[in-house]
Amino acid sequence: MSFDEPMLAYEATRIAPREGLEWREADAMKLPFDDQSFDAVVCRFGLMFLPDKAAGAREAFRVLKPGGRLLVSVWDHLEDNLAPRITRETVATYFPSDPSAFYAALLSLHDPTVVYGLLDGAGFEDVQWQRLDRVGVSPSAAQAVVGLVEGNPIYGAIMERRPSALAEI
Repeated sequence: MSFDEPMLAYEATRIAPREGLEWREADAMKLPFDDQSFDAVVCRFGLMFLPDKAAGAREAFRVLKPGGRLLVSVWDHLEDNLAPRITRETVATYFPSDPSAFYAALLSLHDPTVVYGLLDGAGFEDVQWQRLDRVGVSPSAAQAVVGLVEGNPIYGAIMERRPSALAEI
């Protein structure tokens, strides 16, 4: 099971099934779809983790029909994201000599000019950037912590370094 499978399963519970909607895991840098086969592509908090972000942008452009839309979500500066900042600082105290690079990747596209460059280079036109000030909600602080730690790639970094630290973190 990959990291993406639980995310897809979760998303499938949030959106009512409908004809033509299918949840599939795929390599965003080499999409298994025909050219110009989609009206819209959504990449929610994923582009920043691609080893070749430009290839991912080109693939999104390739599979979109003319006039199709791409919606990409990225994280803003760490300074503006309290919960991830606290999570990063907490995890770093457990691995001071071997910190995870996860948060560097997470925040690698906070600069609009970088995103504009990627999308322009892939062929997109009329790119628009909108900053949304949102506060996430969770049923409890405990569930928020589980999501922040176990619900993202930092979990894998913890498991690689010292699985016994997970409960403390």
